[in-house]
Amino acid sequence: MNGCFTNRLSRVIGRAGLAVLGALSAMFVAALAGEADIGGMNSVAGVLGSIVYASLAFYLGIDIPGRPRPTSVGERLDLVLLASAIGTFVASLAALTALFLFVFDASPAVVCILAIGLAWLAGLTMQLAAGSISRLLRPATLIAARALPERRHEV
Repeated sequence: MNGCFTNRLSRVIGRAGLAVLGALSAMFVAALAGEADIGGMNSVAGVLGSIVYASLAFYLGIDIPGRPRPTSVGERLDLVLLASAIGTFVASLAALTALFLFVFDASPAVVCILAIGLAWLAGLTMQLAAGSISRLLRPATLIAARALPERRHEV
C-alpha cells in the first residue's frame, strides 16, 4: 500500500469516527427533547435530520486544515480554528448535559431543554461554518503562500 493512500485513508476513518460521535450527540439531545414532547423532535424526520446535521458538523468542523505559517515573528489568531474549538466544546457539553438529564431521569423545564438544544445547535453550526470556511477559502491561501518566495528577517 502506498503511504500517501494509507495516510488519507486513516484521516477519513478518523473523521468518520468523529461523525459517529456527532450522531451520538444528536441522539442524546433528541432523546431529551423527545421526552419533553418538543415539536419536531418526536418524529423520525426530526431525529434523522439532527443526526445528519451533527455528523456533518463533527466530520467537517473538527479537523481543520492548517493555515500557512505567518511570515512575521508574532503568531496570528486563527479565528476559524477558534470557532471550531468553541463549537466542539459547546456541542459536546450540551450533549453531555442532555445525556446526564436523560440517564438520571431528571425533569427540567421545557425552557431548559430548549436552551440545551439551542446550545447544541449553535455549537454544531460553529463547527460546520469553520470547517466549510477552512475548506473553501484556505486552499487558495495555501497555494498563494507556497508561491511566494521565503522571506528572511534580518535582526
